[in-house]
Amino acid sequence: MTSLQGVVNRRQVELYLQVREVASNTSRMLSFLATRYGVVHETMSMLDAIDTYSNRSNGIVVYDPARPESINIATMKAAQLNATIVGPDLVPWLRARTGWPVLFDYATSDWTALDAIGAYDRALRDLYPSSSATLLSILPPDRWAIRDYLIATRTFVFYFPQGALATPFEAAATKRILQATPRGIPILGWFKSPTLTEENSFVQLASGEGKFVVGAQDVPNLTVLTALGRNATRNQPASAPT
Repeated sequence: MTSLQGVVNRRQVELYLQVREVASNTSRMLSFLATRYGVVHETMSMLDAIDTYSNRSNGIVVYDPARPESINIATMKAAQLNATIVGPDLVPWLRARTGWPVLFDYATSDWTALDAIGAYDRALRDLYPSSSATLLSILPPDRWAIRDYLIATRTFVFYFPQGALATPFEAAATKRILQATPRGIPILGWFKSPTLTEENSFVQLASGEGKFVVGAQDVPNLTVLTALGRNATRNQPASAPT
């Protein structure tokens, strides 16, 4: 649903997901958007949404549950193919309901010959040239909230452990991606940081390559939120004298 949301909202913001398994209260946020921005909405079921918007997607991109990196690769593939991401267990059902063809299946592709580092190196060669030049994302494969935005904006997304959790090969792979992408752009998402030193390590590494980190991995409906209030002017209040 998040990938379908990204495909739909790329053209025009129409789909907002009310879900429970996220850090924020999506129902409360929707009420705020209605009050603050006059957003008009109606409720539909997941199946109704799939039926209503099935003509917006070109087909299905299938990730491989045994290969976590395949979820990020699938995210980039879905963005570029205007497609919907699904696990292999749901492919038959979704094809029968929508008539969508399978456009890419990680498990049956030649990507399976690569380990995670090899997959992201290939993505940098093959997928980055068609990705956004103004955004980058680091996102654990099990995080889904901002994938609508990554798909809508065609953002390159990768994931490696950081700091002491990373092997020398993973650290070098992270640096290759940071060096191959433009300076001055934000990196959306986050990473596992159990000791907090991982945060310090990645922020310094990103800063050294002229980038800044936006910790937004658990923000749902980002394609909706970023479409509102763009022309508003906000002034930084002056500090009170001490």
